[in-house]
Amino acid sequence: MTLNRYLERNYSDLLQAAERIAGKDGPDLLHEVILQLYQTKQETLDGLLERGQMKYWALRVMVNNYNSKTSRYHYKWRKDIERRRKFSRQIRDWWDGEGVAAHRDELLTHIETQLADLPWFDAEVFAIYFEEGHTLDSFAEATGISRHTLYTTIRRVRKRIQGTGRQDREAHQSNGDR
Repeated sequence: MTLNRYLERNYSDLLQAAERIAGKDGPDLLHEVILQLYQTKQETLDGLLERGQMKYWALRVMVNNYNSKTSRYHYKWRKDIERRRKFSRQIRDWWDGEGVAAHRDELLTHIETQLADLPWFDAEVFAIYFEEGHTLDSFAEATGISRHTLYTTIRRVRKRIQGTGRQDREAHQSNGDR
């Protein structure tokens, strides 16, 4: 049996398993694993197919991809760029006043850029904290992460955004003055 034939026959079962692992993101997870299957050595695939272990192997790879913070699936799908964009839109809605609109898009782009350059944990903690309107105590209770860790992370992200933002604005203003 070939890999193509195996996938044709078992796609719906694999999709159902992926949805159990990743919920609504199951199709993305499955398709990432299928790409990995096609990049696997042919001898390995032949052995898995002959021994009837392909389904177990695919499920194991799905679980590993979903849970690993270093997997290709994580970097493509779980870093949740959309959440950061939604967060930026919420900030945009908070602004009110004259003169702010001209700098709002520049500021939001700056925040998105800074969040994208941060480690996954830092960016997610910062985004979730503000998106969901948590206090440090409610956030610690909801996540099981210590209050001190959350406080330190949020403070570090704020300083990074504010510090770099000031440097960028100062450089922009000094270039404009020349």
